[in-house]
Amino acid sequence: MHNSTEHKGEIPQLSKSGSGRSLVLPVGLGLGAVMLVSGLLVYLSSSRSEKQSAPQGSWSGIVTRLWRAGGGNNGLEVCASGGKNCQMAATNSSVAAPSQVKTDDRTRASLGFGNDVGVILDRNTEVQVPDANHRQLKMIRGNAIVDSKGGSNSTVQVQVPGGTLDVGASRVAITADSMGTVVDVAHGVLKVIDDKKHEAKVHAGEQVRITDGRIRTTSSNASLGEDLAWSEDRSSERPDETSRGLGELKAKKPGESGHDI
Repeated sequence: MHNSTEHKGEIPQLSKSGSGRSLVLPVGLGLGAVMLVSGLLVYLSSSRSEKQSAPQGSWSGIVTRLWRAGGGNNGLEVCASGGKNCQMAATNSSVAAPSQVKTDDRTRASLGFGNDVGVILDRNTEVQVPDANHRQLKMIRGNAIVDSKGGSNSTVQVQVPGGTLDVGASRVAITADSMGTVVDVAHGVLKVIDDKKHEAKVHAGEQVRITDGRIRTTSSNASLGEDLAWSEDRSSERPDETSRGLGELKAKKPGESGHDI
């Protein structure tokens, strides 16, 4: 009688083999604790999964610099998706996705995306920031320089007429128009994928063309430094000064004939 009531309300002892330790818990507390811990683990697991798969929404930029021939502050527009609701932008203006950024024929601008990506826009240039949840840019027309410090999670995907650029730890100059795209690599290695799913790697000092949705040629560009001179901040620019560098090359390079890769 004594033995049958002594352990009433308790569960059998659980011992670690060889340890001599035992665990005795009241039935109500033991089951409740197990259910509580199980529920907590399920919650933490689902929360962690949701956190990993949830959109971060962190891909956005800021205007870091403006320089304009003849002075003045106007000349850079930031528009909503589809080029609507455009507003003039100044230094420190936000470039939140989805948005479209345009410079006029007298203005150049520099944009910063976090601490690892910089974009410089030449005159008469238009780019899109299509999605806050992906590190992407879309080149519509004009000349731009994309400078990425690289890293495990810092590759930037740039959509261009005829293909896509995977910009890792590299600095590339892009010229785009209705004829296609020309890309010069100033630093690092660039991966190019055309609309036909052909791939190519372009190294520092080399140039690649994409026309008719296909990679045409890669070659060495001996005048690369001179071609990039337009991106330098020249505060003494005059209104009648013509665009240098890639602006001069734009009219002839994308449409030039080449050989398929």
